Amino acid sequence: KDLDSYPADPVHLCQAVARTISYSMGGSSGVLLAMFFESAAASMKDGDFVSGFRGGVDSVMHYGGA
Repeated sequence: KDLDSYPADPVHLCQAVARTISYSMGGSSGVLLAMFFESAAASMKDGDFVSGFRGGVDSVMHYGGA
């Protein structure tokens, strides 16, 4: 239901997705996915999806122990 209100900017989009996931998904998968998107937003440089993805993966690996 929030899809139409999501921002187009990649950083803010990742932050919005992280908030939605943290409120709607339970268990460890919800926490890990929310951390992925928050870290992706924090790591994204000028909308560079590769740096964002790497930051998200690094965060999940660090906190998830994988």
